[in-house]
Amino acid sequence: MATAVQQVLDDSNGLRTCKRCNETKPEANFNKAGTGYRSSTCNTCRNERRRKIRQSGRRREAETPKERAARRLWENYKLTPKQFEALVEAQGNQCAMCGTPPPEGKQLQVDHCHTTRIVRALLCQKCNIAVGFYERHAAAVAQYLALFGEGHPLIEQAPGTTRGEWEIRRAPLTGNQGRPPTQKTRSQP
Repeated sequence: MATAVQQVLDDSNGLRTCKRCNETKPEANFNKAGTGYRSSTCNTCRNERRRKIRQSGRRREAETPKERAARRLWENYKLTPKQFEALVEAQGNQCAMCGTPPPEGKQLQVDHCHTTRIVRALLCQKCNIAVGFYERHAAAVAQYLALFGEGHPLIEQAPGTTRGEWEIRRAPLTGNQGRPPTQKTRSQP
């Protein structure tokens, strides 16, 4: 392994020492990273390592997009492409939650329980994200709706007024009203 002093000397001469094979080679034999620095591994060692990874099957570069989609459906949800298409047909190619079809070029996403891995339905991307957020933050959402479901306690809107026509109440709040649930209340002296 090259020492730090040797590496500095090599760099100043336009040479670098590969950290894998310990050979000193011209700087051109080392890839330039996006940050402008040269790689610490020579191109020969890098290519050899990539070849081994491809042969081991860790990377599936020979897969077509359809094969990749089928593999992911099976690995993540234990669904075959035929089962997925049957679900799409049964739902009329519409989101099970909002009833809209997926945008052109997109397909519905599989909604599943992250605990049991059971497939529930096919959703559009927005609904799938919303369901996932609600699952993780159900208590906070329920607490927020209980506190602000009828409107903010400091904002008074007269019946029959349009949006934007409101006043801020001047009455002080009691307890934890109007504050986020995690914020502590100050004790009055």
